[in-house]
Amino acid sequence: MIDFIYSETVKSDRYVIFRDAEYSQYKSEKLRPLAFISHDSRDKDAAHIVAQYLSNQLCPVWFDEYTLKVGDSLIESIQKGLKECSKCILILSKNFISNTGWTKFEFNSILTREIAEKNKVILPVWRGVTKQDVYEYSPILSDRLALMWHEDNLNDQDNLCDKLLSELRR
Repeated sequence: MIDFIYSETVKSDRYVIFRDAEYSQYKSEKLRPLAFISHDSRDKDAAHIVAQYLSNQLCPVWFDEYTLKVGDSLIESIQKGLKECSKCILILSKNFISNTGWTKFEFNSILTREIAEKNKVILPVWRGVTKQDVYEYSPILSDRLALMWHEDNLNDQDNLCDKLLSELRR
């Protein structure tokens, strides 16, 4: 298969570069992340889709699976990621809203940063929540235009990821 891909790219005068999960992890470690992906651990599937899509587009992300290593201080690593990222993608779900631990810490930290810098940092993604759910969690956040995550439509997920990428590259 590799020989076929190589011969086809040579014919068309193009190049193919293969990058694996190890490369994504290296990029996440070495480059300032454009995005911090904040999610409840019960929504790891959605967060992983976003992280993988952005990484495949060579967009460095802070994502726990790519960034954290055994023995790391969670608080220090998360705070560093939240300070260094350009934007924070909040995957807001019923799980996220009901979590009074890490997700609340991350949300409070990024909202404080946004207020202090007077700059839009939060990119909300609503996954199975209503405007009322978000309002009860944070009235300020319910005023934001959010992307809607529709589980049943894979094309919709790609579109959502394209929109996030576009916003990150602004």
